Amino acid sequence: MRLAETGRKLAFKRRRIGVTDYALRTRLMRGKLPFLVVRSSNRYVYAQIVRPDVTGDRTLSSASSKELGKFGWRLGLASIPAAYLVGYLLGLRAADSGVSSAVLDMGLSTPTKGNKAFAVVEGAVEAGMKVPRQEGGLIQKERLYGKHVAEYLEKVREKVEPSVQFSKVAGAGVDVEAEVLKAKENMRKAFAKEGA
Repeated sequence: MRLAETGRKLAFKRRRIGVTDYALRTRLMRGKLPFLVVRSSNRYVYAQIVRPDVTGDRTLSSASSKELGKFGWRLGLASIPAAYLVGYLLGLRAADSGVSSAVLDMGLSTPTKGNKAFAVVEGAVEAGMKVPRQEGGLIQKERLYGKHVAEYLEKVREKVEPSVQFSKVAGAGVDVEAEVLKAKENMRKAFAKEGA
C-alpha cells in the first residue's frame, strides 16, 4: 500500500533526516527579527546573522573561530572563550551592516546550561546587539574569560604526569583572561580603523 492511499502526508526531507525543525523555524520567523545562527563542530565555532526570505535565507554577516588568529588569539578554537570572541566579532560586524537585534537559532542542538551558543550570544550582546535571553545568562562570566581553564591548569601543574588537554596553554604559560581581553581590544581597534 502506497503512502498516498493511506491518507498520510510524507514529512519534508530535511525534517526526516533531522536537519530542520520547521515548527521552531516558523515560530522564529513570526518575530520578524533576523536569526543569530550558531553552529559548532569539534574544532570550530561558527555564527551568522541571517534574514529569512521566501527565495532563501540571506546571510548579513558572519564570523568563525578560524578568524580569531588575525586578532591575536593563540589558543583553542572550539572553547567557550573562543565562542565568546566569535560572538563579539559577529556583533561588531553586525553593527557595521546595520543589524542591531536578532533572535538565537541553535538549530537542533539542545539548549543546555553552559552551551557554546550562549557564549556567542553573550559576546554579541557585549558588542552592542540586542538578543533576547534569560536575565543572569545561561553561562557564567568567569567561563567566558577562561577561569575554568586556569583552574584546571593549576591542578595539572600539581600532578607529576603531563596532560595533553590544554597543552598549548600549559606549555606557553598563557593567561587565558589576558588573551581574551587582548583579542577583544584588537577587534575594537580593527573596527575603529575601518569606521574612520
